[in-house]
Amino acid sequence: MTEYLARVMKTRFEVLNFEWETVCQYCSLEFSKFENLLNHVLESHQLPGQELMCPIGGCSKKLRGCKYLAMHLVLKHAQVTKIPIFGVCPECKFTFSDIFLYNRHSCAYEKKRHPDKRLYCKKCKEKFINWKRYTFHKQFHLSRHRPRACFLCDYVDDNINNLFQHVRYSHVSEGTLFCTNCDRSFYNIAALTQHKKNHERVCRGKNCCNNCMRVITDQDEVVLDTPIICEYCDSRFTVERAYKTHLKMHFLEKSEMHICNNCGLISENREEMLVSSSNYSILLHC
Repeated sequence: MTEYLARVMKTRFEVLNFEWETVCQYCSLEFSKFENLLNHVLESHQLPGQELMCPIGGCSKKLRGCKYLAMHLVLKHAQVTKIPIFGVCPECKFTFSDIFLYNRHSCAYEKKRHPDKRLYCKKCKEKFINWKRYTFHKQFHLSRHRPRACFLCDYVDDNINNLFQHVRYSHVSEGTLFCTNCDRSFYNIAALTQHKKNHERVCRGKNCCNNCMRVITDQDEVVLDTPIICEYCDSRFTVERAYKTHLKMHFLEKSEMHICNNCGLISENREEMLVSSSNYSILLHC
């Protein structure tokens, strides 16, 4: 784990300097800064073979060298929410400045553009209730993937569902709210309530994308007797044009392609598009 994080992290932990009230568990000396604590361990508590003992009470971790000790102290014991930590995923090159975000990151989401017909893993024969759990699971079928462990504590679990539950819910700020349907986090009860209503709209038969919660507007006057069901998100459509327009959105890269919300035409020409949101554009040709 330590070697893996050393490859991922670009922040030089050994040169960080921030306020941190600590007490060395070996000599009971008190420190008010991270830099002072680190220097104290290097000068007074170095073991044979350049091994260093973690000075934080209750932790018996031994680390080889100043670099690994500094990284261990910051990630495992300090208040990382107040410290900018930068890194790059060695597998998919995803960059981050928030260790909490990387702890929940999945390489499968970056590498796989098209969702499967169902949230179903063919290798494990396992079904998933939402996209986040599905992509988190899929990364462990890649030839190279993250350790099955939490980067913020010593939690290790071969059960991927348990690991997802831990990294998603165990290291959040007090008062954080979650949607039980899609695992999205909220900090405002009103926003969560509105979000749940979006889920309910699908159940009431409205043309709503189950991936992005966008309501699909019917543009054609012909209404089908039997609704068309989207094979990727189970949204239901009574108008064929609305279904085709919605289907294309599952395969578009936001920054490269645009779709006409009226006729479904796809274009790469940004000059022809009127940007109506950060996710899609409306083409003016029709």
